[in-house]
Amino acid sequence: MDGTKRSTTQVAIQPKVEKDVKVKAEPLSPDSRKSSNAQASDLPSEALTHANIAIRVANKEKAVQHGLFAVQQMIDYLKGEDMGLVGLENLKKHVDLISMLSNKPPRTCVGVWGGTGVGKSSFINAMIGECVLPRNSYRASTSVVVEISWNTSERLDETYAAEIEYLSKKQWLDEFEILAHDIRNHHEEKDNESRTLVDEALAKINAVYPSNDIKKLLDMGRQQLLSLNGVSKILGQKSKIFCPNIKSFSQEIQPYVDNVDADLKAETPSSSKAAFWPLVKLVKIYLKAEVLKNGLVLVDMPGCGDSNAARSKVAERYLQNLDNVWVVAPVTRAVSDHVAKELMGKLFKRRLMMDGRYNDFISFIVTKIDEIDTGEVITSRKLDRSILKEEVKQEAALHAEIEEKHVAIDNPVSDDQLKALKADLRQSQKQLDKLQLFMKTVCISERNDYVKKTLEDDFQAGLHEMEGELKTKKKIRVKKTPKLTLNAFCVSSKGFLHQLGQLRQEQKKAFAMIPSKSASNIPKVQSFAVQLTLPSRELYLDRLYNHLGQFIASVKLAADEMEVRTVLSTNQRQQLTDAQDVLSTKCKQDAVTALQNFKKGTKARMTRGINDKVQLDLSKWEEETIYSEDFSQEVIKVRTWKAICVRKGDWKKRTNPIRWNAAFLDLYLKPLTCPWREAIQQRLFDHFRTYSTRIDEAIDAYLGDFERSVVKACGFPSLPGSKVLENKVQRLKSELHIQIKDAFERLKKRAAIIRDNLEPKIQERMLEIYKTCVDIKGIGALGKMEIALKVFVTTKAQSMYKEVGEGLVGDLKDMIEKRKSELSNLVTETQKEIDAELLSMIRRTNPSRDGLMSDKKRARLLEVLAEYVKELESVWAAEWKDPAALLEPDNPFQKDDDEKPDMENMESEEGSESESDEEDDNEDDNEDRDLEKEDDEESDAEKEDHDMDDGSEKEGENEAVAEANLGDLKENTIIVSS
Repeated sequence: MDGTKRSTTQVAIQPKVEKDVKVKAEPLSPDSRKSSNAQASDLPSEALTHANIAIRVANKEKAVQHGLFAVQQMIDYLKGEDMGLVGLENLKKHVDLISMLSNKPPRTCVGVWGGTGVGKSSFINAMIGECVLPRNSYRASTSVVVEISWNTSERLDETYAAEIEYLSKKQWLDEFEILAHDIRNHHEEKDNESRTLVDEALAKINAVYPSNDIKKLLDMGRQQLLSLNGVSKILGQKSKIFCPNIKSFSQEIQPYVDNVDADLKAETPSSSKAAFWPLVKLVKIYLKAEVLKNGLVLVDMPGCGDSNAARSKVAERYLQNLDNVWVVAPVTRAVSDHVAKELMGKLFKRRLMMDGRYNDFISFIVTKIDEIDTGEVITSRKLDRSILKEEVKQEAALHAEIEEKHVAIDNPVSDDQLKALKADLRQSQKQLDKLQLFMKTVCISERNDYVKKTLEDDFQAGLHEMEGELKTKKKIRVKKTPKLTLNAFCVSSKGFLHQLGQLRQEQKKAFAMIPSKSASNIPKVQSFAVQLTLPSRELYLDRLYNHLGQFIASVKLAADEMEVRTVLSTNQRQQLTDAQDVLSTKCKQDAVTALQNFKKGTKARMTRGINDKVQLDLSKWEEETIYSEDFSQEVIKVRTWKAICVRKGDWKKRTNPIRWNAAFLDLYLKPLTCPWREAIQQRLFDHFRTYSTRIDEAIDAYLGDFERSVVKACGFPSLPGSKVLENKVQRLKSELHIQIKDAFERLKKRAAIIRDNLEPKIQERMLEIYKTCVDIKGIGALGKMEIALKVFVTTKAQSMYKEVGEGLVGDLKDMIEKRKSELSNLVTETQKEIDAELLSMIRRTNPSRDGLMSDKKRARLLEVLAEYVKELESVWAAEWKDPAALLEPDNPFQKDDDEKPDMENMESEEGSESESDEEDDNEDDNEDRDLEKEDDEESDAEKEDHDMDDGSEKEGENEAVAEANLGDLKENTIIVSS
């Protein structure tokens, strides 16, 4: 892409794919038992679908790369000619948009979640193919979030890079207070839980203040703590690390992601040098790992056990924006692992269910499959009666034979016999080793299958349990979820790293049952990770293609301005200009009508009474909150109760974390689950889809009516450039579809964040009772704390949930208010583009060419740009038989054949649901009819207002969007009355 000047006869587009954009299809790996030469048609149907998508995305990447290269050639040409796009603002706008998009590649964030000693670090190292993260299964690491993504730097000395973000001063001082409390209140306790609290607190304080007496530190003021050891100089700051090789980088990064210097049993520091790992808030690592190049971002999520609220908030923020979560647990306790239990518990499952992500958000990574007791697996799975029946017999016979040879060797007849017996013994031992290796491999496979099935069954059972729980609630209709397939992978991370030569050679025997990379199953997870990136990559490519298409059409239309192909009279041009103005106004009115219909379909549901729809059940609050099975709390000791209340109801300890605030919120969310899911996941999408369809119809009518105006005014079917404009409009509509869908996704995600943010609001309203419990001391303190909490629930819980419910609706309204003009602006910008092109087509019929570019330099510029465009299209045509079909983005709102029509059937469906509700509550019937009547009257009034004042148009649109999004949800939001 040089800046060499080119004439119109020297245009050549030959992008070097391997240099500019690396394109490689990544279909799913076939099962290891199949031939490595298996074709796509040999794969299972689901794998075949993903393989086809991967190939399609790879082709789109190649096509878009050709387009980007062509655009860059045009820019280089203009620079070489010392020319710009002055006077061609439309072209410049598209070039700027293409440049902006191409510099912001998509990201697919996958959270890797697991506790201490589960093999999480080894797994991440295996995924990226290098030992970057420290592997310390015997020591708990700090709970810092580590983000690992692709390194875009081309500098050799920046091959490995990292960015370290530290806590603020307030965040560290707040944590210090909690650590000091743990030391003061649990120092004399001898139980494991108390000792763990004290040990971890001492480890953090000693790391930051190694030369200071712990008793003096606990009595210091906040400002004095900041002045020690230069702590104030790094708090609130960021630092960067650059290294040319993995060895030096691993050493540099280790102190920030691992408490390598922590001594959890020392009351005095083991080193005089300060270590700042307790002050780290977030670490971002940038690597050239192959698995990351397509936008995959691995986020090493902290397990439990961190007292710092800031790091917890970072983790929560990441969780809200993850595309997938991988739960890591060792095969020996994959089903019972405490981190897995936390993620797979009812609190997290309810969130997945409400967000419609129960079947595609969670994946399970079962590690350490190379650690196996063959005899235990054979006995527990009864393999000696099935697939290993003969092998078990052979093993017993070989053991007996070897024992006999050992006896014979102890009593040899001669040296020759001894030599022969030893040779026979070695041969028998080799046979036994080979047989046992085979048996071990079979046992690994059988155990893997068992664990995967158990996890999937448990996950499915959890969903059915929640659905059954909700069905018992009056007026809650629950759609049965189809059988789910939980993505689960059983891997040997160290076996894979050993195959890469990343581990010591003396460990070779330990991984004999992992003879190849594929046997470790890590390549399957890598392929799955690439598969997860396909949707975001394709969406990114579709957007680039839409803007490339608009740019190409704009170049062609601008080039046409230099040549008058059709001449119209002044009267004809005026007729078309007047017609365009009328039709443009009609298109705007159609867009307003679409929003008004949007509002009409949701008005009744939005304004219906929400006080009597769902009632909160507090009858079993104790067993569902403080004694929840999620926390494994049948009995709570006094010191545990105190530790929970000091942490304001949220104790993220390393085993069985306790989250009282989340449990109290779950009491509120339980009856809201299905109404929320229906409103946000289904109804909201239906309303956006209907709106998108109506806008399409308005644009199509606009162009169709204009063509008819041409026939009426001129006597021929279309103006020159109509076909090119048609292609551009298709790209504009496609981009509009994507933008409207993106608006829906962002509103949906924002709604989930608002819902999740109810937890700190619950916490805020319970601070008083937490403080009360902390202050209770002396004999009978436990009973007094229990009574205090019961009194709070009895007297204040109802008002707390009422405030929370009102706040939820208010926050959702605010969310809509902040984005009230978004849809209107999207449509307005699209129509402006169409208006400008139609007026340009009309002006092009003027032989005097007033207002058009006529100088020779500009004419040559457009001619050259048109040649570049023509060459690009020829490259596409040579590469693919039907490039238009390949590159055409799918309409995200396209209805399946079995789906009902949108708005009309939505209104009909709402009517039938209202009739069902009337059987339970006749008052709703009268209320709905009154509201629908008011809605019709209000819609008519709004239409009159719009006719009188175009300025009210935008306000009506914005209000319609806001009400539509809250429609079904507000009806079912819980406002509890006393």
